[in-house]
Amino acid sequence: MNRIFGLIRSRCQHGEDPPTPARNEQPTRGGEEEPHGHVIDEANAPYIDLESEREMQAYNLMMERQFLHSSAFDPAFLHQIGMDVEFDTIFEHLGWSRVAPVHELGSHLLTIQILGTLQIVDYGITFRCFRRDFGIYWKDLANRLGFHERCSIDLGFSLRGYQRHAFWHLISGQHVVGKFQGHSANIHHPTMRLLHKWITSSFFSKDDTHLTYDIELKLLYAALKKINVAPVVELVNHWLHSINTSTAIMCTSLITRLTASVDPHAANTIIYITTPRIMINESYLSHAHVIKHDETGKKILYYFLGYTNEIQLPKPGSRSV
Repeated sequence: MNRIFGLIRSRCQHGEDPPTPARNEQPTRGGEEEPHGHVIDEANAPYIDLESEREMQAYNLMMERQFLHSSAFDPAFLHQIGMDVEFDTIFEHLGWSRVAPVHELGSHLLTIQILGTLQIVDYGITFRCFRRDFGIYWKDLANRLGFHERCSIDLGFSLRGYQRHAFWHLISGQHVVGKFQGHSANIHHPTMRLLHKWITSSFFSKDDTHLTYDIELKLLYAALKKINVAPVVELVNHWLHSINTSTAIMCTSLITRLTASVDPHAANTIIYITTPRIMINESYLSHAHVIKHDETGKKILYYFLGYTNEIQLPKPGSRSV
């Protein structure tokens, strides 16, 4: 079967070699064992191109899973509560203006194909789709997903001023010691809390988006400090981790964006998920105990369970982080 190896152009033009598997990774091709005892569903066979035992194991883990589009904020609702301009300003400061919104339709079979063949290598990732092999450097991956070229992929260096406990105290008012699991309900600033919801929905989809994890707090810190970062290494690790979970796989939209960037024409052949996208709107946030209407039913209030403070949305003070 004819295959090509797609590489970041700037590096190829300078004669650099393609990414090679990291030392703790299996070879991407050739040296892997042939699959044994695995059969791709006949209906999926025209769209799935898996070769090795490892790839087939990933297929078997995912084939019975639910696949959904990445959830997204309703643009009309964001405008209603005054967060559309707020988000646009934040994304511009972060270098994410081309990342947001993550509105691509997800594909069940395409996501299985990408996740099944995806590997982290020394300087980026390799995967197979549309009957071709691709190797992409981290910086090129960031560009393909929409991050500005000025965004750093080294979060450890760029966010070296981040201190988890101190930052959590800043945005929640809570004093914590040792290990802790934060909850978004404790984030008291409307913008930061809704931005956390955007990050979990667009980047790190999971069963419970109310829990706050370290990478999500780091990105909130980056937003507060206006630091340009592209969490592509963390995104890929999240994609790979999703293979072994039991919940719905919702990283489908960014995977569609990636594959459309490597072959826009082949992307037109994708079969998309028919289940409607979960929209984060007034009803969604009302059920999540984030907003409610005042006694007149005309004003939207941002509130905190267990607290008496309520903030009307939109409000002048919510225009900056």
